[in-house]
Amino acid sequence: MEHNHTTKKSEHHTGWYFFSLQARSYLDLTDDMSIGRESATLNFPGDKEISRIHCRISINEFGVSIIDLGSTNGTLINDLPIPVSTTTILQINDKIKIGKQEFIFIDNHQAFDNFSEEDGRDRLGFAEKTVVVPSKKVGL
Repeated sequence: MEHNHTTKKSEHHTGWYFFSLQARSYLDLTDDMSIGRESATLNFPGDKEISRIHCRISINEFGVSIIDLGSTNGTLINDLPIPVSTTTILQINDKIKIGKQEFIFIDNHQAFDNFSEEDGRDRLGFAEKTVVVPSKKVGL
């Protein structure tokens, strides 16, 4: 999984995570973020099925939501396409498919209940937690 950011701990933890089924790692949802192939908070440049800026993840008093930003191949929740430009509230254990990338939406109880201190991996095989910090544009 390639990101256009540095990985640092955030001061604001929401208690919600995406498990990446491909990278076998946690993605800590600390702030609103965009997902895409380029120019997003979280980028997957090798995945040609993801649009340049594919979707946006938002965090508010209702929970975590996702909005497809008019992507070419759509965004799937539990194998069903979500309407473009419509806010969809995520439920715990939802499977999100963006291009070839698949994530499971979980909360902190699931993340830490599954973690094994003995071998540093959770029961699903995840070994690492990734915190996304938005990148800053640098003028030329």
